[in-house]
Amino acid sequence: MTFRQIPLSCVLLSSALLSACAAPLPVYSPMPDADALQIIADRLKSITSISGECDLTLTSPDGRSVRLEGALVAQPPDRVRLRAWKFGHAVFDLTLIDNQAWAMLPEDENASQFPTPPRLPAKGMGDALDLLGPAFFRSARVVSSTSSILRVEGRALGRDDVMCEIDRPTLTPRRFLIAGGSRTGTPPDDAPDLREIRLDEYTLVNDIPWASRLRLQSPSGDILVRFRDVELNAEVPAEAFVPPTRAKRLQ
Repeated sequence: MTFRQIPLSCVLLSSALLSACAAPLPVYSPMPDADALQIIADRLKSITSISGECDLTLTSPDGRSVRLEGALVAQPPDRVRLRAWKFGHAVFDLTLIDNQAWAMLPEDENASQFPTPPRLPAKGMGDALDLLGPAFFRSARVVSSTSSILRVEGRALGRDDVMCEIDRPTLTPRRFLIAGGSRTGTPPDDAPDLREIRLDEYTLVNDIPWASRLRLQSPSGDILVRFRDVELNAEVPAEAFVPPTRAKRLQ
């Protein structure tokens, strides 16, 4: 499978469903909250690359939706590429390198039939990757803790109050919540459009729990991603992160 043959993928994003292993997730004994967050951070730090195919369903605010084939390649924390197409027609291509973003969207008469993905300003996309990386969990503050759910708050997307709900028995993040506006002085026009990220259908890939389904929700539309044939920590060629010729740099 070459990068040219499959759609590439971002954001954000980081994990592998190499063989869709059906083994149950490990269950942890009760432990201090700080130790639980450290386990999550160490687990995510161990992921050096992600690549694989995916199915994407894009839904616009008026309810229109389209299903696409896609491919993702990423090297956390600052290299991501996502490409999607339908019936062989490229719908979009998103590339992030060192907090600089390039996007290619359809330019022909068919462009209007595809909902636009949620807006993530280039300035905030690097921070978005922290949600699925170790940095967020290393600095997160505990909001509440029970035997079933651990709720923490931390910095990401230019904010200090991004909330995460963690399944306590398996120590797997299940939902991120991003309130509107900003509390850190970021101008409103530069605030991320993303409002919620849900992660479920976890499976083990290389002994690492990974969510095979990811849902991103925002006022400008929703994206549902179902990962398949994912590989973690495989070698990724440098050319995988070269934006297409028609891609435009986002400001």
